[in-house]
Amino acid sequence: MRMTVPILLLLGAAAVGAAGDGYEPPEVDYKNTAYNGRFTFVRVRFRPSDWGPGRYMWGLDLKWNHDYPRAEAHFMKMLQELTTLDPNQGGGNILSLDDPELFKYPVAYMCEPGIRAPRRIS
Repeated sequence: MRMTVPILLLLGAAAVGAAGDGYEPPEVDYKNTAYNGRFTFVRVRFRPSDWGPGRYMWGLDLKWNHDYPRAEAHFMKMLQELTTLDPNQGGGNILSLDDPELFKYPVAYMCEPGIRAPRRIS
């Protein structure tokens, strides 16, 4: 009996870990703005460790999509009105941290990075 409880706990933890290993949030459809040298809002997309239904874009709470696309529109409007920049007003881009396109943009916005689930390198 003494060994049964720890073994069951260990098996349960292994099952939960294995189940979470292959889980992926759904792919969402978005259109990036082509690079033209102007300041563009870039949002960093990542695989969240926790996600579910929500009131954000696509009806999902993917953590990285908070206030999309409102944040892009509001921030670009403020930059246009308060600075001498002429930012892209047609939306922003959504890129992952390993996307080489990310290096074309000087600033990237990452929302709730503590929820990011690191990807295994194989």
